[in-house]
Amino acid sequence: MTTESEVTISLDQMLKDAEWWRLAAGGLGEVQVLVERLELTAHSFSKLADEQGATEVYGKVREKVARLLGEGSACFDDVAERLELVVRRYERSEAEHRERIAWVQRLVDEEE
Repeated sequence: MTTESEVTISLDQMLKDAEWWRLAAGGLGEVQVLVERLELTAHSFSKLADEQGATEVYGKVREKVARLLGEGSACFDDVAERLELVVRRYERSEAEHRERIAWVQRLVDEEE
């Protein structure tokens, strides 16, 4: 059987995990911004490399990496949000449960 302190510890850990997911999301977002700023032009490559498509390939890879970083950041934020939502719902459910118990106890006390 799970004790109240174990549940509290688990909820606290979920909130800590959510914080780490948010930090990771922020880190990916920062890297995304940096990647978006990177730009090599045809002058950055040799003429042969540029003629072989190096500039175009570099641009496509840079765009894809930036997009994936953005998607990862959004995904990590979503994980954090869902963890926080679970904690809030649990706490609300517990509060409602305690209110029902108190209401029933009042009814029992009135009948005695």
